[in-house]
Amino acid sequence: MKALRVLGIVLVLSAALAAKEREWQDGTLTKITSDAPGATDPAAETVSRYHIKRAYYWIKAGNITYVLVNSWAVGFHAAKAPLNLTVNGKVTIFIEGQNAFILDDSGKEIKRPIVTKIAEPAAP
Repeated sequence: MKALRVLGIVLVLSAALAAKEREWQDGTLTKITSDAPGATDPAAETVSRYHIKRAYYWIKAGNITYVLVNSWAVGFHAAKAPLNLTVNGKVTIFIEGQNAFILDDSGKEIKRPIVTKIAEPAAP
């Protein structure tokens, strides 16, 4: 019984140590567009009689602007709908690979794919 407790404690501690601390950044939502940046927007889609909508969220953090895509079905209650963010408002963001985690205006954590990254031009 004591060995099981020790094993449980070791597993919990190792999981906590293995978890990487997220490096959140402050950013600003500069705009929301319906067009894909630098590419032809995908054709309108209909899935089971529901129209698929997309919005692109442009978030500037440091000297990089991240463009995230959010899509949802119109007329269908889905977890993905327009995000609860304010244009020109503060956004807290964490980048992991090709995904961004953001905290929306209510503090809810949301994961969305990064469509593109745009760096500011170097100062002359």
